[in-house]
Amino acid sequence: MADLTVTSHTVRGYCALCTAHCATIATVENGRVARLDPDPDHPNGGVICIKGKAAPELLYHPDRLNYPLKRTRPKGDPDPGWKRLSWDQALDEIAAKLLATRERYGPRAVALAKGTTSGTSIDDAARWLARFLNVLGSPNWVSTTHVCNWHRDTGFTYTFGVNLPSPDLSRCESFLLWGHNPSSTSLILAHDIVAARSRGMKIVAVDPRRIGIGAQAEILLQPRPGTDGALALALIHAVIEEGWYDASFLRQWTNGTFLLRRDTGAALTEADLTTSGRPDRYVVWDETTEGPAIYDPASGAFERNTVNPALFVEKPVRDKEGRAVSCQTALQALAVLASRYPPERSEAITWVPAGKVWKAAQLLAHNRPLSMYMWNGVGQHTNATQTSRAIASLYGLLGDFDQPGGNVLFPGTPVNNVSGKEYLLKEMIVQRIGRADKPLGPPAKPGNCAAYDIFTAILEGQPYPVKAVLNFGSNTVMSTGDSRRAREAFCALELAVAAELFMTPTAELCDYVLPATSFLEMSNLASGFDHRPQGKAHLQYRPAVIPPLAERRSDMGISRPPMPTS
Repeated sequence: MADLTVTSHTVRGYCALCTAHCATIATVENGRVARLDPDPDHPNGGVICIKGKAAPELLYHPDRLNYPLKRTRPKGDPDPGWKRLSWDQALDEIAAKLLATRERYGPRAVALAKGTTSGTSIDDAARWLARFLNVLGSPNWVSTTHVCNWHRDTGFTYTFGVNLPSPDLSRCESFLLWGHNPSSTSLILAHDIVAARSRGMKIVAVDPRRIGIGAQAEILLQPRPGTDGALALALIHAVIEEGWYDASFLRQWTNGTFLLRRDTGAALTEADLTTSGRPDRYVVWDETTEGPAIYDPASGAFERNTVNPALFVEKPVRDKEGRAVSCQTALQALAVLASRYPPERSEAITWVPAGKVWKAAQLLAHNRPLSMYMWNGVGQHTNATQTSRAIASLYGLLGDFDQPGGNVLFPGTPVNNVSGKEYLLKEMIVQRIGRADKPLGPPAKPGNCAAYDIFTAILEGQPYPVKAVLNFGSNTVMSTGDSRRAREAFCALELAVAAELFMTPTAELCDYVLPATSFLEMSNLASGFDHRPQGKAHLQYRPAVIPPLAERRSDMGISRPPMPTS
């Protein structure tokens, strides 16, 4: 008789297919991954989405890449003439061509494109890929952040100084969900929102569609796509007009009280008032003395303890030449801007009834603490960053930033940064493609290029030529606008390499295609899990569920040499 005994064991880990990193238990039967289930005993545990459940299918799909391949026919030819070769030969040839490119054109002629951490498992290897590129000496790290998360993360720092912190859902009384459907894309967040609502938390959702959490919200604002900025300004106007803002928070924790020169828009500084004044010390209007007072950011204090800075005021201030300079507080400037978009006027722009806007502002202001979350619904528009800053300003007015029940900077696990930023020369950083045109954008912070700018460098040599592109989990041809131009660019490259699970349209145009492992075939160490406070400080080693199949290798293994064994 045939042996029908089934050997089975489980492996605890987490799904790497998006930033949520849901905790998992993988069941292995007779050496084959049978299923992936949520791990209830993990800080990020209890839920897993359909994509995570389907992850084992990635292992055994008949179209998976299993061996290194080299193109033998010209790019664009219907038959690439793929030739199988060994890993040693593939890596040696790629390394030789990269070094030749760097020698002939300089390191900046090489770009590395990575997939999005929001929808692929590239987060496992991102820090090592960054280290490889930094050691190589190129500043051109290509990502899709400009159409995904930059507005929410880095864009948010231009208001609050940090990325959007986690909502403290266990302690908040109201929740603002803007342009995001966690019921489909982040079940951990959706689960915790529903749990908070069951204890009485109120929800205001902003989404053109009545779906997911938005369908359960006390108030659902359904703006015309692309008009979120006008809606945010309408809410700001309502909060300011009715005095629903947190005055003590604004005075203690924001620069909203700083005076701005109306002639230049710049902050008024001590250097404007006296010849011995410093340009890094700012001026407020003191309601106690009815005159200007100095604030020193270095000490975090005013020049005297009795200063009571005005919030909304326009005043003339004498400069060091004795001239009257017309000034207003930053909050007053915000109020003037928002007054151009009251709910009654913004209704024509956003299609959101004015009455619902007033009710939403009232609900948020009178059910504190308030926490919030936003994402792609805002991000995939040309005005995404300024819209996000308007939403951030609305949140700042209500005073729950980094307060219990608000969006909180929870402590994380201290780990070393291995991305190798110290290896990239400062003169190379300023040459990053796109930085000259977007000095405050992704090329400057955190340091990412947009693919369309790389295509211009390839095809037109502007601002300088790019001759080689390495793709790790990045289907660059399909993840950016104008795929026809993307194809032209890839056909013009002297070297294109793809490390991939499948033969994507981008891989089809490369000179070398390397078979990458899925996250179930590789180990990783993760620090900090999104959404839950207890997950922020969690450090976890995730072992490989099974060894790599065929000749697949992890992105980490491809981008860095093996570690010594003795």
